[in-house]
Amino acid sequence: MLNGRSLMEVINSEFEKLRGNLDLIDFDDFKRLEEHIKRSNRIFITGKGRSSFVGMMFAMRLLQKGYKVYFISIEMTDLIPPIEEGDLLIAISGSGETTEVITVAKATKELKGTIVAITSWEDSSLGKIADETIKIVGREKSQEQSFVGREVKGTQEPPGAYFEILSTIVLESLATLIEPKQ
Repeated sequence: MLNGRSLMEVINSEFEKLRGNLDLIDFDDFKRLEEHIKRSNRIFITGKGRSSFVGMMFAMRLLQKGYKVYFISIEMTDLIPPIEEGDLLIAISGSGETTEVITVAKATKELKGTIVAITSWEDSSLGKIADETIKIVGREKSQEQSFVGREVKGTQEPPGAYFEILSTIVLESLATLIEPKQ
């Protein structure tokens, strides 16, 4: 079928890569994220490209649990209240270099909000700004920092979606365990 390989062989190979990356996660980081979520007045989530889908899914799950959550995107800035001290930003960027995500993180830092970064690169620009960094292996380093810049130039996203798939699985699992807001 696929150059002599079956679809099931390819799927099993992909699951093995995800399993290997899953084994590299420090799950204590997610305990701290849960505590930040419970303590925060409001939760803001941001990401671009595939990371935005991860963030939107997590935002919806937290909303269903009764948390006050906003997803920050360029398209909807008029619908988002200003971040304040006591608020939490969850910034999702596989590369940790996405300009739009870093801009939101810098503004959050200035406004004394708490920032938790979810990225493959702890030493990235986003990782350096964040109060806490959760590392999920799966994204290759990219030369083009801006998601919009990559789109305009026609530059492809780095291959594979391991970071986003694993982030989705882990955040969905976390959302299942988080107690509803009282």
